[in-house]
Amino acid sequence: MATKRKIKNNTEDSQDGWSDWGNHVLAELVRLNKNFESIQETNAKMKIEIAMLNVKSGVYGAIGAAVTILPTLFYFWMKQGS
Repeated sequence: MATKRKIKNNTEDSQDGWSDWGNHVLAELVRLNKNFESIQETNAKMKIEIAMLNVKSGVYGAIGAAVTILPTLFYFWMKQGS
């Protein structure tokens, strides 16, 4: 069992240097939190870009369908007029 010992500044160091490791753990948590926030921002940007691509593909699909259908309709319209 680890005992508490006093160090120079009259504070107690609990469990054999845990305060040093605690500071290290806190620093790592801060670093990981920054990385996580960065990943979240990137993810949000990617979702927006995917939504924009979905809209563009829908527009291009509609244009492609119109290019195919309109000449066909025009042909049948001209054929019935004759």
